[in-house]
Amino acid sequence: GRITCGMWGWISAHGPGELVEVSLHMNTLEYVDILENVLLPSVRRIYAEEDMPTIRLVQHNSAVHTSRIVQEWFAQHPEVLNWPAKSPDLNLIENIWAIIVNSWDPGHERTRAALIAHARNAWEDLRREPQFFWNLHNSIDARLQQVV
Repeated sequence: GRITCGMWGWISAHGPGELVEVSLHMNTLEYVDILENVLLPSVRRIYAEEDMPTIRLVQHNSAVHTSRIVQEWFAQHPEVLNWPAKSPDLNLIENIWAIIVNSWDPGHERTRAALIAHARNAWEDLRREPQFFWNLHNSIDARLQQVV
């Protein structure tokens, strides 16, 4: 049968950030917890305060992302870019999810634990490809031109 797992991760032009397992039906409180306790600390570990870049998040327009509680959190934290509805192909992380999914070997043990381990291993493998992330980041202007 089909196996699934929920994962949340962030990337930048410099490579992948953190990847964490989330529930398949993530709620607003879980999302804010991830933003507060995974995203911000991991960005702070990578960038010194004086070198901290402007953080701009891209997220699709799910109810979790657009809830009042999340909007209040973002009012005091990183900038969120307005994102067109139903445009996941523009979101750079979709390329990463595709790599992870496409690198899954059907011969792998078909368990949720194996799938999570695969996702984490593939994510870590991508850390060795900093140029890929730089190129992906630089592709955003061309992607946006295609929808304008």
